[in-house]
Amino acid sequence: MATTSIKKHIVLPRELAALAETKASRFGFKIGEYIRHLIVSDVEEDIPMVDVETEKRIGKALKNFEKGDYVTIRNKKELDKLLDIKE
Repeated sequence: MATTSIKKHIVLPRELAALAETKASRFGFKIGEYIRHLIVSDVEEDIPMVDVETEKRIGKALKNFEKGDYVTIRNKKELDKLLDIKE
């Protein structure tokens, strides 16, 4: 999720605001934190965890794994050799 924040002003009926404040305080939240929590809970399935390119690479890697096209690495030395890392 982007780190840039925006500020929104919302208007709630007095009774709803009071109920929300009470519920928020039960969880130890301020009203703004509680509303943020509700929004995140509602949209979390829509929040991309990785970008499209990474998702494609993951899909390709899984297909390769299913076909048995992978390398077993037993220790750091083997990993360094595979990645061509020189110490």
